Amino acid sequence: MTTIGQAVGAFIATNIDGFLVLLLLVARAAGRAGGLAKVFFGQFLGFAGILVLSGVAALVISGLPDDVRPWLGLPAIALGIRAALQLRRGQGSPALAAGPSVLSAATITFTKGGDNISVYVPIFAVVGLTATCTYVVVFLVLLALMCGAGWLIATKTVVAPLLAQWGPVLLPAVLIGAGVLVIAQELWFD
Repeated sequence: MTTIGQAVGAFIATNIDGFLVLLLLVARAAGRAGGLAKVFFGQFLGFAGILVLSGVAALVISGLPDDVRPWLGLPAIALGIRAALQLRRGQGSPALAAGPSVLSAATITFTKGGDNISVYVPIFAVVGLTATCTYVVVFLVLLALMCGAGWLIATKTVVAPLLAQWGPVLLPAVLIGAGVLVIAQELWFD
């Protein structure tokens, strides 16, 4: 398999959860001034953080200490609990009421990236600089395609009204679930 094929496989395997979160964020941002741009910029910013952390960890070979990695899921859980409490109070999420901000989209993307980091670090550590650069370019192209697909699905299909109706309920559940999954994978399945 070529480096590009391996990069595509690694991206797909580590970003299925990210695509669901992206759909919910896009549905929330659709129709709001600058909302989609904020979500997409936040996606790239958060993903850049994942890539930088993975690259630095690969350079030092040791990566993140095993006892630290599981807790990368806590911010996603905290964001999910906060959104759920605000929804229960009838407030909705102030951070998401006007559409997600760049910072909230970046934070969500980064905090749910524990699985990405745990996959990318060992790959980057063994493939060399040229292949790592190829991976990064492929990942960024695929992220752009994922954003485009998220926009199409969340705004232009029969899914759009469902996301608009159920997105506020699903987002806290997905964030909490993603955070729990990161912690569980790191604690029990490594």
